[in-house]
Amino acid sequence: MHTHTKAKLLYIYISQLLLKYQRAINEPKPPLRVTIEDSKEQVQEESKRNTIEDPILRDIILSIPANFQKFIPPIVEKLNTRSYDWNKYGELTKDSEIIKNTNVIDLFSYLMRNVKKGHEPNGFSVFWRAITEIKIPTRWIGNQKLVEMLGDDTILDEVQKEYTFETSERVNTPKRKKRKQNFSKKKWKEF
Repeated sequence: MHTHTKAKLLYIYISQLLLKYQRAINEPKPPLRVTIEDSKEQVQEESKRNTIEDPILRDIILSIPANFQKFIPPIVEKLNTRSYDWNKYGELTKDSEIIKNTNVIDLFSYLMRNVKKGHEPNGFSVFWRAITEIKIPTRWIGNQKLVEMLGDDTILDEVQKEYTFETSERVNTPKRKKRKQNFSKKKWKEF
C-alpha cells in the first residue's frame, strides 16, 4: 500500500473514533435517584435561624459570656420539654402560667456568669428548680456558686440515685478535692 492510502485509512479510522466519542459524551445520562435527609449541619443552621427569629433568645445569648453561648439552645430546648418557656415580655412561664416579676435574660445571665456579688434575680428559685429538673451537665453552668450547690455532675448524680434506689443502700460520692503540691520538701534518692 502506498503511504497516501495508509494516511487516508488512518484519517477515516480516527474520524469514526471521534464521532463515537462525541456521541457517547452528548448522550443524556439516566437520572440518578437520591433521597434528601437533613444533615447535622442543616439542623444546626435551622436552629440558628430559629434562635435569630426569637428576639428574647437572641438577647439571652448576647447577654452571657461567649464560651457559654453554645449551651443556651440545648438548655432552652430541654426547658421547653418540661413546659418552661417565656412570653413576649421575657417573663418565665411554667405550663403557660406566668411567674410574675421574672426576666429570663436576667435568669440566664445569673446562671451563666460567675457572679461574686449581687442578688439572685426575681423568680430564680423556680428557674433553678427547672434547671435541676432537666439534668444539664455542670460544665454548662458558669456561676460557680450554683455548681457547688449541685455538687458533682448532675448526670452522674442521676445514675447514682437510680443505683441507690435499686439496691436500697446509701451511696456517698466523695467531693473532688484539689491536691496541693508541697514543693518545699523534696526527697532525693541517693545512688
